[in-house]
Amino acid sequence: MIARRRLLALVATALAGCAAERIPATARLPRPDRVYVEDFHAPAAAVLVDTNQFSYVMEGLAMPRDARSRRADAIAARAAIRATLLAELRAMGFAATTPPQARENALIIAGDITNITEAIPSDLASFAVGAPASQVNARVTLSYQFAGKAPRLWQDVTVNAPVTPAPEEAQTRVEADGMPLTYLAPEGADARTRDVALQAHRLALRLMVRLRALFAAEGWVSPAPEGQ
Repeated sequence: MIARRRLLALVATALAGCAAERIPATARLPRPDRVYVEDFHAPAAAVLVDTNQFSYVMEGLAMPRDARSRRADAIAARAAIRATLLAELRAMGFAATTPPQARENALIIAGDITNITEAIPSDLASFAVGAPASQVNARVTLSYQFAGKAPRLWQDVTVNAPVTPAPEEAQTRVEADGMPLTYLAPEGADARTRDVALQAHRLALRLMVRLRALFAAEGWVSPAPEGQ
């Protein structure tokens, strides 16, 4: 806990520094010894409900999002993003999770979930079984810590997971409570929270596509194979 607070303080100090302290986006950085993924900030207030008539039709006016449900959705989104990022980073060969030590080069991934919209697509004809009903957006910051130095802001990334998935995402699944999640219409508060977790998982995968391209440009990993 002390190490975590110290890291947060260092990141805050780095982000509060003047613009001259920012690492140029064109800098060639050494591959980090470790990548640390912070818990994304996910305020319950970021959870919104699309109140268009189609949402009301599908919900039957019976699914208000109370404060408890909003907190549950925010927590589920945060957990899904962190778990997905860690799994993908490890698959790339990075040491991930443990807070970086002062003696090593490290990349620190942090962010804010800016919006979780629970909605039904406005085109009811497109809402067949298999279509998701939520959207998650996030703003991400990448800080780089040179060994023995404080972290410095390096990159800003904004990523969205729109309601309608791209064709290549059609088979996306995540595990939650031991059950595979697929694109199913939510039928209750718990199901809606699971849908938010699925969309957050999609957002994290979209973020990793951006990060892999960035890492490849730095020479840290090989470019993604054709078609991925």
